[in-house]
Amino acid sequence: MSFLEWTEFLVLVQRFLFDQLNPNPVVPSTDMIEDVYPVIEGKIHIFNSAIATFYAPSNISGIAGMCREYIRATSSWRNGPAHYDCVLINTKPDINGGHRFEVA
Repeated sequence: MSFLEWTEFLVLVQRFLFDQLNPNPVVPSTDMIEDVYPVIEGKIHIFNSAIATFYAPSNISGIAGMCREYIRATSSWRNGPAHYDCVLINTKPDINGGHRFEVA
């Protein structure tokens, strides 16, 4: 990722966080200067894929309702086409497990 792309990504994450913290702003976040966005301190880790295993009793296709989904955000999945399913943002690093993530 080039520096320009990284800078744009960082601003998009900051804008997303601002929108999450301010669901009904008077001025849309896209019209604000970047100085009002939340400051991101620390490192940002990027993972291209994850596996979510969960219990869905209404899903009769899994064994007793157990399901597994691949969550992908990669330009090539197993030498095939790109997959951009979602983004997980770790907003609560002091909590273990999936409850520390926001989904976008």
